[in-house]
Formats: sequence, structure tokens, C-alpha cells
Amino acid sequence: MLGAGSGRKAMQRLTIYIFSQFAREITAILVLVVFLGWLTQVLGRFFVVTAKGQTLLVLLAQTGFILPTIVNVMLPAAVLLGLARVLRTLDESRELHSIHSAGRIGSIFRAASAVAVLAAAVLGLGTHFIEPAARLASARQLSQINADVIARASVAGVFTQIESGMALRIDGRNRSGEIRGFFLHDDRDPEVEQTIYAQSASVSQNEEGIGVVLNNGSLQFRDRETGFVSAVQFDRYELGNAELVDPADSFRGVQYQTTPTLLAQPAEQLARPRIQSELQLRLILPVYLICLAALTVAAMGFPGAAARPGRLPIELWLLGSAVVTQALGAGFVRLSWQAPDWLYLLHVAALAPLVAALVIAYRRLGWGLWWSRLAGWLAR
Repeated sequence: MLGAGSGRKAMQRLTIYIFSQFAREITAILVLVVFLGWLTQVLGRFFVVTAKGQTLLVLLAQTGFILPTIVNVMLPAAVLLGLARVLRTLDESRELHSIHSAGRIGSIFRAASAVAVLAAAVLGLGTHFIEPAARLASARQLSQINADVIARASVAGVFTQIESGMALRIDGRNRSGEIRGFFLHDDRDPEVEQTIYAQSASVSQNEEGIGVVLNNGSLQFRDRETGFVSAVQFDRYELGNAELVDPADSFRGVQYQTTPTLLAQPAEQLARPRIQSELQLRLILPVYLICLAALTVAAMGFPGAAARPGRLPIELWLLGSAVVTQALGAGFVRLSWQAPDWLYLLHVAALAPLVAALVIAYRRLGWGLWWSRLAGWLAR
């Protein structure tokens, strides 16, 4: 009994040791790639300071709102690379051989399972709650930045680019700050081209933030496919926050709503393909992360598995398979917007690493036993 108890304690210590190695490597890789992704966003959005006259604090806030998205995108790859790095180190130091020889392979599986479930919980929290809230906050701030550009940074008689596909021209400003001769051309929507003209305009505060109030003007639409033009005259028109960001990023879009908010919608709205695909994607991503972890352990959790002389490192093969399955999943989601049946293939792509992991594990753990039984049966 004493020997069994000491053996269990040794297994627990080994599991904790391997878990700590996994967690440290995954965290280090995730911090590095997230920092590089954030730095890329800072450099790519520096026009907020140079062209839109905003402060560095606004730039940092805009790029900070992108961090949850970067974490969610990079976390599965970080888990894969972190597990692979630790298993390669254990293999090269001969510790992996000792673990298998002592019959303690269960410690590797338990440690990998624990770290994968923990990472999947973090990913689920991010996709269901944190990322939608951050996207909404970013879009609201961007609309206020664009409204601020309209109010302060636009130069009379010169076309000012508010954002890609949206240009503004004003005739001038009164001493009170009111804009004279407001002209806005919105070319961002792939289906409809929009032009707004107003004799005067002013920036006002509304319940969503900052809006632009237009007076005595017209709103013109042109259908790109048919070429049909329609126009509406108005005495007063408020250019809301949702119209100052990309049309695909309307504040009512599914990417801005947390999962409980989406599920609280009426049944006819909830059945829309766009909402269903978003919900399915959020549910399947944590499962996909666990499947990637299983594939990594099955491929590299055995002595000599990481040593492939004269060939590409197995980590590159694993990372390549992850990129391919992720790209396929994204493609299936977009296809499901028009044909909902494609959504089932998203689950196939997400579970593919798990199927590969089971095949590899069976060949390493069960194939030899099965072959010996078959050989003994044939020898009779």
C-alpha cells in the first residue's frame, strides 16, 4: 500500500511538473505573438494620429480593443507550439524515454489535457463575451473619431478622407462652428453607393456618442447592379454612429453581440444563417483547440517522434495542418451565409485534428498488439 501511495504521489508531481512546463511555454509564445500582432496594428493605424488628428491615447485605445481578437486567433497556435516545444525538449533530454519506461505516460496526457481545457476556457470566454464587447467599443470610438474629423479636421474646399471609401467636402464654417455646404460620398458598401448633401451641418451628442446633424439637403442612393438612382429630400437628418463606420460593422451586427444577447433574440431572428454560423463558430473554436492539443501530443508525445533527420520539423507540419483546417473552417462559415448546409463542414474541419490524433495514437499504442495477435492467428 505504501508503494502504491508513493507511486501516485510521484505521478502527481510529474503531472504538475509537465503542466507547469506546458503552461510556461504557451504563455511565453502567446505573449510574444500577441505583442507582435498589437505592434503591427499600432503601425497600421498610426494614421489615426497623423491624418485624423487624434492623440496617442486614442491610438492605444483603438489598438487595445483589438487585443482580444488577436488572443483568440493566436491561442490555438500558441497551445500547439507550446506543447510541441516542451515535448521536443523532453525527448531530446531523454526524459520522455524515462517517462515511457516507467509507465507514466498518463502524466503527459493529464497535463496536456489540463492545459488544453484551461486554454479552451479562456478562448470560450473571449469569443462569447470579451471579443464582441471589445469590437463594439472599438466601433463606437471609431465613429466618434470620424465625427470629430468632420467637425474639426476637414478643410474647406478640400476633399477629406474620413476612412477608406468615405470622402467629405465642406464649403466652410461659421464662427459658431456650424458647417456650410456639407457633401459626403460613401463608396464602402459593395451593393449601394451613397451621396449626401446638406446646406449646413453640426456635430451633436446623442445617446450612442457623437452624431452629425444635417439640415436642408438630399440623400441619394445608386444601386451598383441595376444602376437605379433614388433620392430623398430632408429638412433634418442625423448621421448616426453606425453610419460613420464600415457598413458591414453596423453596431447591430452579430460580431458586436455577446452570445447571451444573440440567444435572447426571437426565434425567427435566431434562425438566420449569419447568426447561426457565428454561434456555431464560437462553440466550435474551444473544441478545435482541444483537438489540436490532442494531435500535438499524439504526434510528439512518444520517444523519437520529434527526431526527423533530413525532413521538415514536425512542428511545421502540425502548424501547417492547423492553418489549413482554420482556413477551411473560415471558408465554410462564409459559404454557410448563403447555403446553411455548408455549416456542417465547419465541424468536420474542427474535428479533423482529433481524428488524426486517434489514428496516430492507435498506431503507436495499439497497432503492435493488434499485429502480434494477427500473426499468431495466421501461424495456427
